[in-house]
Amino acid sequence: MNHITILRTLWQRRALIAVAAALSIVAGIVAAYHVTPPAKLTSRQYTVAVGQARFLIDTPESQVLTVSSPATADPSGSVDLAGRANLLANLIPTSPVKAAIAKRAGIRAADLTIIGPPTPATAYAPAPGPTPLEASQAAKVNDRTANIVTITVPVATNGPLPVISVQTQSPREEIAARLANATIAGLQYFLASMPESQRIPEARKIVLRPLGTPQVGTTVHGPPRLFALLLPFVLFTLACAAIVFAPYVVRAWREIVAPEREEAAGEQDQWTDPETLDLDRDAAPERVTG
Repeated sequence: MNHITILRTLWQRRALIAVAAALSIVAGIVAAYHVTPPAKLTSRQYTVAVGQARFLIDTPESQVLTVSSPATADPSGSVDLAGRANLLANLIPTSPVKAAIAKRAGIRAADLTIIGPPTPATAYAPAPGPTPLEASQAAKVNDRTANIVTITVPVATNGPLPVISVQTQSPREEIAARLANATIAGLQYFLASMPESQRIPEARKIVLRPLGTPQVGTTVHGPPRLFALLLPFVLFTLACAAIVFAPYVVRAWREIVAPEREEAAGEQDQWTDPETLDLDRDAAPERVTG
């Protein structure tokens, strides 16, 4: 098929081409913008502030930095720091700690979403579908006005580390930084509020050690605006190709199927022809009665 034939086919089907062009433009606009009646367009691309902080779970005598041989180690005084880190990470989304974090960040607790670390069951064998809480949290992540704190526990080759990682998201950088600092402060407040009647030995108490200052920056979410130009072009090209080549495909298919249909029709006519049936009846041997 040469270019002249293609152009002539497109001109003959110019009404379909116009419809395809209009639908492609609408698809590009809807993919890149929120359309609000009557005719307001809001870009789906937005910028949010993100922050990151890490803190070490340790004891006052720093088990992490203290090196001792197995012969001199005191099993009764050792603490499973990795297990404590996982426990504390799962306590951060609870109401008391969440309220303390929101208070120190200067926002309402209702405006704060805290996503805890995945449990071993969901980390290695994901559930078939998200729970209502997980679906609500996933929707918050795509909200440009949401204040989100995501908690994770880094995992090494030999198991989890005694470190809690905090990632924050907020519309403003100062709030993202305050959320990172408030997470550590809120957890420290929760640990300090534990009753003294538990008589925890001083050497076994948990200490939170920040690993540097929180890092804050911005990130862009959503499809780029160039997507609104590329998507209509791709859709319009595919539509034109379908309009041009679809008739030739249908014609080729009919040419392939036509002989098979003629052969099948011929066989059917042969079995239903009255003359053929009479010849078969005459050729049949007569039955002799004894």
